[in-house]
Amino acid sequence: MGEVYSLSVEQVDLENGIIKLMKNSATKRAYISFLHRYSRVYLYIYDSCSRP
Repeated sequence: MGEVYSLSVEQVDLENGIIKLMKNSATKRAYISFLHRYSRVYLYIYDSCSRP
């Protein structure tokens, strides 16, 4: 769950629905995750409304 809080805008690709988690530690490596279609739409609307 900590990876979600440390995400930056550059790590979220809304066009392709990909999240690039770049966490590297002794037990975890960088990996990607895919967004559900509805999550992509929600985040796109949120992003377009929250930026001036």
